[in-house]
Amino acid sequence: MRPIQLTLQDQRSLIAMRALLVVATGCLLGCVQAHALPAAAANHTPPRQMIVAVDLSGSRNDIELASDRELLQTIVRSLHPGDEMVLIRVAGSGGQRGLATWGRTLPTFQDQDQPTQREQRQFKAAQDDAIRDVSNLFKQRDSVKAGGTDIRATLYTAGDKSREASGRRTTLVLLSDMIQEADGLNFMRPHGIPGTDWVEAQQRADLIPHLSKVCVSIVGPDVSTSQGVKTRAFWSAYLRAAGAVFSNDRYRRTMTQFESLLCPD
Repeated sequence: MRPIQLTLQDQRSLIAMRALLVVATGCLLGCVQAHALPAAAANHTPPRQMIVAVDLSGSRNDIELASDRELLQTIVRSLHPGDEMVLIRVAGSGGQRGLATWGRTLPTFQDQDQPTQREQRQFKAAQDDAIRDVSNLFKQRDSVKAGGTDIRATLYTAGDKSREASGRRTTLVLLSDMIQEADGLNFMRPHGIPGTDWVEAQQRADLIPHLSKVCVSIVGPDVSTSQGVKTRAFWSAYLRAAGAVFSNDRYRRTMTQFESLLCPD
C-alpha cells in the first residue's frame, strides 16, 4: 500500500486541527477546575448543620464585625454537599431579634467521586447565595445595634433549629462578646453574672434550652479580664446544663480556621 501523500495545504489544516484540540482540552480541564469540590467532599464527610448566630449589638465595634463576616464567609466556602447553613441574628430585648433566620441546604451529588459539571455549578451557585445571605444579615447592623442583647433567646432558637437537622451533625457558632443584657440578666451591672447555683436552679425548673449533642464554639469574647473569665465560666456551666458539647478551648477572642470550630468526632 502506498503511503498517503498530503499536500502542503492538507498538512497545514492538520496542524491547525491539532492546535484546536489542545486548546479545547485545556478549556475543558480549566472549566472543571473552576468548580473544584471542597477537599473533604471527596472523603465523603457526613453532612453537617452549621448554625451561626451573629451579635450585631452596639457593644461590638466595626473591626469585630468585619472579622465575623470574614469568618462567616470562610464557613460558607468550607461547606460540603448536603450541608445545611442556618444564620441567626442574636436576639435583642424581648427576644424579638432572635426570630430573624436564614437557612440554605447545599445540593448533593449523585456520585460524590465524579460529580457532573452541572452539579458543581449548582453547588457553587448555592454557596454564592449563602454569601449573599451573610451580606444581607450584616446590612441590618444599624437597625439592631441599639437595645439589649439576649443570648439566651438565641440559644432557644438554635435549639429549635437543631431539632430539624434531619440526621446532620449540628455545630453552633456564636459570634458575640457573650454579654447578656436582657431577660432579667445584665452582665454589665455589678454582680450581674450569676453563679452555678442560679444555673442549677434554672435547670431544675426546665428553663434552659435543650442543645443535646450540639457542638458549640464561641468567637468574640474577651477573657483577658476577671469579668471576662466570669462570663466564660457562666456560659460554660450554662451550656453543660443545656447538654451541649463545649470546652473552653473553643471560647476564643478570634478564630480563623473552619476546623477549629468543629468538635472532635
